[in-house]
Amino acid sequence: MIHDTLITYFISQKLRRYIPLNNQEKTESFNIESYCLGDLYHYLDETLKNDSLPWAAYTSCFNKPKQVIYDGIQKHITSSEKNQIKIIDRASDYYPDMLKHIHAAPHILNVKGNYRGLNSIKPISIIGSRRCSSSHLEDSYKASSTLSHLGFSIISGGALGCDSYAHKGALSNQNHYFPTASILAGGLSHLYPKTNYFLFEKIVDKGGALISESLHDYQMRPRDFPIRNRIIAGMSEHLVVVNAKKRSGSYITCQQALDEGREVVIYSSSNSWGNSAGSLDLIKSGATLLSSNAEILERFL
Repeated sequence: MIHDTLITYFISQKLRRYIPLNNQEKTESFNIESYCLGDLYHYLDETLKNDSLPWAAYTSCFNKPKQVIYDGIQKHITSSEKNQIKIIDRASDYYPDMLKHIHAAPHILNVKGNYRGLNSIKPISIIGSRRCSSSHLEDSYKASSTLSHLGFSIISGGALGCDSYAHKGALSNQNHYFPTASILAGGLSHLYPKTNYFLFEKIVDKGGALISESLHDYQMRPRDFPIRNRIIAGMSEHLVVVNAKKRSGSYITCQQALDEGREVVIYSSSNSWGNSAGSLDLIKSGATLLSSNAEILERFL
């Protein structure tokens, strides 16, 4: 028997491309109801509490029978088993506790790799820009390596630039049982960026994990990054950002973390943060500035 949570998950993923990201993007033309993403998750949760599955929402949008949903879920389960991907719902002991408490927490996490370690790690998120200076890349690597040797597992987004160097810094600690996890915007059958394929392979081989809430065959689009970023912000009590230009993905993730009551730390071993309007805004909003490895050690030891 297919669990109700999988039905909710499948429907929300299928409807996601039609849902505005927030209240500001709502449009009257949306033909189910005028839900933003968070509202949709809440709506689907409430229908389950009332023992009423949200078939109407799905069928009114796609004009397809219930069996299509069951077939799609079974395909997802079969693909997961074939590719050694673990499906974890919010009731699972492996679902990260910190993540359960964010707005619009994912119904399902698809995990390739060390899923058993997800709820027993000490996580910390490290992010930064894709296009950045060599000093930013060095800062990302150093911060990650230092925090990894303090026992933290590094959460990042797998992107080129600072994210990749955060993963690499974590992997430099060969004694960590769960060095790092990469939170991906697309499905696990479409790893992005493709140029990081060998890095993703190494993350899994060294005891880490690749994580996505998307259906395996889902190919990400630019608007999926802010949706994914809430998971990076929500996985940890602390978010370290190396470079956050205003209105960038890193900046949005920091705002999401602050909204969830998480600590945001701006790390820069140079004075380059002072040239970033995004970093200055985040400091005004309550972010902490650290500028050396010694300060990282003092803050997190």
